[in-house]
Amino acid sequence: MLRLLIIILLVMFTVRPAFSDVTFEGANNEIVILTGDIEAEEFDEILAEIKAKKPTQMILDSEGGNGHSARRLAKYVNDNNISTYISGVAKCRSACAIIFLAGKKRLCEGILGIHQASLPKDIGNEEVNMNYALKYIQEDIGNLIELLNDFNTPSFVYPHMLKTTEMYNFSKEEIAQINTVKSLDEM
Repeated sequence: MLRLLIIILLVMFTVRPAFSDVTFEGANNEIVILTGDIEAEEFDEILAEIKAKKPTQMILDSEGGNGHSARRLAKYVNDNNISTYISGVAKCRSACAIIFLAGKKRLCEGILGIHQASLPKDIGNEEVNMNYALKYIQEDIGNLIELLNDFNTPSFVYPHMLKTTEMYNFSKEEIAQINTVKSLDEM
């Protein structure tokens, strides 16, 4: 019954255009639904609202967005034992995957995808000093791996994250290894 309610709610809110349209459900706001792009501009407001309402479960449906904002939210999710869920009709790719992996209890029934990191958009189209780029990329990858290790991310995730220039969507067998629970009832 809870599973059906969550799927219905997710379907209702998947047309929302931006991550800023965070929706809380449940008698005590125990479920937060995040859909759309992860935007840096609105992120502080979103995080403040999540901290104030203290949900215990996060439903995700996003193609990704700002990686640094996703990392901040992921750290909060992990530190506060918020479970993460991707329904069978949803996807969670790119920066969204970092948030999903932060759930100590996590269940993906949809699409989970990752890819290589890229330089921030504000410097991506300029000529970049090679030493700066190498330092930035290595430091960023090191910080990301450290964070994902804190989330007990399976090690087979890293080669896909580092080698895939486009999007790598995990197979159902791989997702079964990434999930920490087998059903919504366990969340």
